[in-house]
Amino acid sequence: MTQARDLADFAIAGYPVTADFFVASYSGSVSNSTLTFPTASLTSSNNVTLANNVEITPSVAGRFLVVFYCCGSMTAAGGFTPSAYIYKNTSSLHVVSGIRNHTGGAVLDWPTVSAIVDVNGSTDYIKAALFTNGGAVTLSGSGGCTAVGFRIDQ
Repeated sequence: MTQARDLADFAIAGYPVTADFFVASYSGSVSNSTLTFPTASLTSSNNVTLANNVEITPSVAGRFLVVFYCCGSMTAAGGFTPSAYIYKNTSSLHVVSGIRNHTGGAVLDWPTVSAIVDVNGSTDYIKAALFTNGGAVTLSGSGGCTAVGFRIDQ
């Protein structure tokens, strides 16, 4: 088995390979019944910057496939409806909600949300948001709350 030498080795006919991407980790907490934009930090990126601790800003125009997943710990127990959002600028592009039966002290997971986001390469930005109706949640670090995105066109 040969090892891939560079991104070109992963090319699929008709789909360009690009190095414009980001991986963002999130920290902090989500308050009960409050839409929260958690604090982000870029763990790796190319042609992408972070502004105001929440705005992922690509410096190249194009379409980005963005996936956001998150989990955290909470002390309350019961049935909750956590929602995960992907925003472009100030507008919600996509939201996924799900009902979770949660025991106190366990990990609450949000549904994974994804979207294709068109950005202009200058003023557009991408944000992730969380909501739960079941009490405050402390976000899990070390990959437990992450957004990834990569440009899918050239």
